[in-house]
Amino acid sequence: MTSIVGIAGTSRLSVPVLRRLRDTGHDARGFLPRAATSEAENATGDADDFTSGLKTLVVLATDIAETEDLLFETHALVSRAETLERIVICGTLTPRYVRALRHRIPERIAVIDAPVAGSPRQAGEGRLTFLVGGTAQAVAGAEPILSALARRVERMGALGAGTSAKVLRDFLSASSAAMTRLALDWAEAQGLDEPKLLTMLEATPARSLISAEFDGAEYALDNPAADDTVTALVRDVEGALDCALQDAHLTPPGALRDAFRNLRARALH
Repeated sequence: MTSIVGIAGTSRLSVPVLRRLRDTGHDARGFLPRAATSEAENATGDADDFTSGLKTLVVLATDIAETEDLLFETHALVSRAETLERIVICGTLTPRYVRALRHRIPERIAVIDAPVAGSPRQAGEGRLTFLVGGTAQAVAGAEPILSALARRVERMGALGAGTSAKVLRDFLSASSAAMTRLALDWAEAQGLDEPKLLTMLEATPARSLISAEFDGAEYALDNPAADDTVTALVRDVEGALDCALQDAHLTPPGALRDAFRNLRARALH
């Protein structure tokens, strides 16, 4: 393919996404200014080299600060990439921030948000899930790239809709994982058969949602770091809901955050 695709950002998915695109025939290059570029072929830390002839920019940043740094500030990829046709925002940021990008990026450049669900292994195997927001025309332009990476691409609506959907989905997943650990504490206190209870939990819709998309990696119940993961995730989701649902009553996320802090990691038997 002659259209050059650039992957920018320090997400743990950046390198496997770059490799997957190259393996599927895309002319892809990486911009990894804060990571060892030796981790992936055709990766650079030079912004001018990266943007030369670039048509599609896929941003896999870890947060808003890195996104700003990449697009507008230190590296200023938007202004450097004179041939750029589209930007795909794949990080889970806030819906309000994502929608505001449309007014900060030249109209000639299509913008879509496509927050991603999945692990590095799933990225390498083309089994990610994208929840996409943007005009139908803009999403269609990015479809060949997303399809090479995903087993599922769902357009949720206008710009920002993909991020809103991902925020709510993450909140459901985090809540389900934390409440499952709490249920196991109660089961232990009552002397219940834990393996049988876990078998029953596998059949619940929320548990199936976690297992299907994350292979249990993000919210594994026997992961000692799961408590930190859930606490951080709820903090991020609460901030996103504050932007997505203006004037909404946000007590449930705050209450869940406080409850999660008192949970302990569970070892599965």
